[in-house]
Amino acid sequence: MLEAKEGMARQGEHRISFTDNAAGGSGERVGTGIVEKVTCPPIGPSVDERWIEELEQKFERAFVDSPRQSRPPDDKKQLIICKSSALDEEFSRPKVVTIGPFHRRDSKRIDKEKLFVMQFMSRLYNLDLAGCAQKMKNQAAEALKCYFFTDKPPCFDSTTGFAEILLLDSFFILLMLTCKETFRRAVLTHEPDSSREQENTQFRDDLLRFLDIIMQKDEIMLDLLILDNQIPFFAVEELYKGLKLEKPLHEYALEFFATIHPMPNRGRKGQDTPLQFLHLLDLLHWSRVPKDKYHAVHTSHNQLEYSIDLPRHTPTAMELRESATMFAEKTSGSSLDVTFRSGRLIPVVGVLNIPCLHIHDYSSRVFHSLIAFEMQCPSRGCCTMAFSAFMRSLLQSEEDVKLLRRRGVLANTSVTDGELVDFFKRLSKLTENQQMPIDLYNVYRRVLSHHNRRMSRFCGSIVLRYFPNPLVTLSVFAAIMLFVLNFLQTIYTVLSYYHS
Repeated sequence: MLEAKEGMARQGEHRISFTDNAAGGSGERVGTGIVEKVTCPPIGPSVDERWIEELEQKFERAFVDSPRQSRPPDDKKQLIICKSSALDEEFSRPKVVTIGPFHRRDSKRIDKEKLFVMQFMSRLYNLDLAGCAQKMKNQAAEALKCYFFTDKPPCFDSTTGFAEILLLDSFFILLMLTCKETFRRAVLTHEPDSSREQENTQFRDDLLRFLDIIMQKDEIMLDLLILDNQIPFFAVEELYKGLKLEKPLHEYALEFFATIHPMPNRGRKGQDTPLQFLHLLDLLHWSRVPKDKYHAVHTSHNQLEYSIDLPRHTPTAMELRESATMFAEKTSGSSLDVTFRSGRLIPVVGVLNIPCLHIHDYSSRVFHSLIAFEMQCPSRGCCTMAFSAFMRSLLQSEEDVKLLRRRGVLANTSVTDGELVDFFKRLSKLTENQQMPIDLYNVYRRVLSHHNRRMSRFCGSIVLRYFPNPLVTLSVFAAIMLFVLNFLQTIYTVLSYYHS
């Protein structure tokens, strides 16, 4: 019996033993009539605690790797030129000319051309090179504040290194922006003299070299629009004063970029120019976007709460036909501004006004540069981002592209329908995590509101069923007109018979 009781006691030890945490890891083991002291190993972190620690580490790594950390630390400073982490190297690497401090590795050959440009311009406009160099040295400290570097480039090993970059790059930019005026001046001011054969030969060689540079204008134009291939506009303007030309510098720049699509805003006027352009990309952006629209959403509570409830997409072009939505080419204002309105005569019909868009082989570089600039400087507006997002929602298939081509919204270029869909798909990847302006959400809201109306969808179903394409519509209209004319002729014949 005693052995049985001891066995019961030993069984009870496992059943009712517990640990007193307050005793620092020691406790009492209580059995049936037996009490003894036992020691337990220190308790480590529980599974839940380890899991929470792992989550915290993941959160920290995600925050460090987020794009926000790559932005310059001084968000209050508008004029920031930095390398964009959002762009692929395909769109951020200059092909012909490097401007500024970020692409200096392959600039030795290009710098030789810039030295020629500086000499050519100084002789043509009677400039004092020493005075020009001093101007750039005076501007260097202020211009340097406009850049954000993760690694300091080697061009800053000396105090005059950056001033030399400003000098050479400003001369090159001035040559390109004033190329027509410079060529005219070179031809008119040179007087051939048979007694100075060496000077004549030198002039012809310089002119041919100048023309060789100008012949690469199209590629140079695109290089001058890369975000990290810029120098501050005020530095170029300071050197421009010595040329003593009639028009302000920004007008020459607008003429230089006039042929690039998207086309300039037809509503922009000279008096609307900002107090100071940041750089050439800022100038192009200003000339293409509408005035006082597509500003970034502010962080105020009311705006954020309002923007949360707004839709984030629109039906595709083919789907909008189901709600009697028409597509019309917008012929005024910005070429990146989309508007929606109800029909004037038939309110149940919606009209989506889209500017005629020309997409060329170079368009990817231009749109990527504009979007990178808007992401870097949202105070200048986010029109390109909004337009790209809207077109991405609208063009989901080649059938959508074909429809807009027939309506005259998309111009016929060498870019195929499938390439156009991929074009806006790639742009949408740049903007998928960006806050869009409320103007875009309002257009989405109006389009969806019209698309979901019963009368609009009923009208759209009638149009699709009985008037599926313009030829059928014209045929039906012609048949109705013939019927009316025949009916009137019959009535006239009957009336003539009775009168006679």
